[in-house]
Amino acid sequence: MQITYLGYFCILLTIIFLVLKKDKYFLYSAIFFSGFSGSSVINVAAFSFQPSYYFFTIYFVLGFFLNRSIGLRIDLSLLIFVAYCCISIVFPLFLENKEIIIIDQDGFYTPLKFSFHNITQLIYLLFCVFFLNNILKYSNDIQVATGCIKSFKYGFYAVILICIYQMIAFYFSLPFDDFFRQGVHGNVQGTRIYGPCIEASMLCYYLVTAIIVVWQMREGIWDYLFMILSLWIGILSASSTYLVGLIFIILFILLYFLANIDLKRKKKVFIAAAAIMGCAVVAVIVFFDNFYNIVSALLIKLRGENTSGIERWDGFITMLKVGLNYPFGVGFGSSRSKDLFSTWICNVGFVGLLIYFLFILRKLLGALPRKKLKYFFPYLLVVLLMMISVPEPYNIFIWFYLYYYTVFKNKEKEEILRCSAPSAVLKLSDLV
Repeated sequence: MQITYLGYFCILLTIIFLVLKKDKYFLYSAIFFSGFSGSSVINVAAFSFQPSYYFFTIYFVLGFFLNRSIGLRIDLSLLIFVAYCCISIVFPLFLENKEIIIIDQDGFYTPLKFSFHNITQLIYLLFCVFFLNNILKYSNDIQVATGCIKSFKYGFYAVILICIYQMIAFYFSLPFDDFFRQGVHGNVQGTRIYGPCIEASMLCYYLVTAIIVVWQMREGIWDYLFMILSLWIGILSASSTYLVGLIFIILFILLYFLANIDLKRKKKVFIAAAAIMGCAVVAVIVFFDNFYNIVSALLIKLRGENTSGIERWDGFITMLKVGLNYPFGVGFGSSRSKDLFSTWICNVGFVGLLIYFLFILRKLLGALPRKKLKYFFPYLLVVLLMMISVPEPYNIFIWFYLYYYTVFKNKEKEEILRCSAPSAVLKLSDLV
């Protein structure tokens, strides 16, 4: 067992929170560190314990001893999907002798068999669902909601600052991975920007979705500054995931503008939309070479003209064929492709994927009458990016987006911004 440098810092925070008797700070910390997908508190063999998992585990244990009620708060359709995933992990036991070739969790083509990965992947999913179920009880608590959203914004700032330090560290040969990625993954990306995340793509699908939340909850100059820095880092990362995410954002802005324009607010909305598009044009001009390289790499990958493109296409076809032959899937956690769509097609089949899409559809239909689609967009976008990119639905920030939407489904933004909540968010003065 190895406690990382970040782990010692997290343990110090744990002691401080316990002394202060601020149990909700553990929840806020879980959200704050939700973007640190490549960081670890403790390493045990090939297993890394992320900071967000660590803090939420402590929060739940404290809640258990404080007799805090758990209850069931997640949507029925999501509950059905999770139940189906639980049932499906036994499928490999009945299909092992049928010579089904899949891509395992380590990226190797191998015959289907029940393994420890089926259990661990399900545990990750259940942990995230449990996090969502617990945090949803605060969806009507303005003070806690303010604390959660501010914690997420501060975590966004932290990831940006760590990315900037990474660039400085690599230029001056300073330590970086030992501080922020001292997990089982190691330095796998050379000099590419990945911050405290596993890889550049995972950094980018965090940044490109988190910037939506920061934009919607912007309050001052610091929010604007870090959003600009986020765009800069995303472009420098040379990740096609970030480019695709930006395209989706621009399309959403255009469609939202056309759907919600009215005569009274026409001028104000038009100016805002024009400003965003103008910034996009300026960014393309200033970083033209970077955009050109990203677009070229994306086109080459889509055409399957390089190693990454060939691997992605072959993996997609392999998993899709399994899904077509076994519409109920071959077992949750059995395989892992280069995208979430083909991964789940193989694991839970068209049946399981249909149940999940029904959950998404219910959320969309619930957002439209209230004109709250913009608050559901961060979750919708991260799902779209996972379906075509990194198949990693076990990061806490993804499930935080569902809570974020739930908060604003029946509330207005002004309620959150008006809430000063002096005890809701950890401040330096609390520690002095």
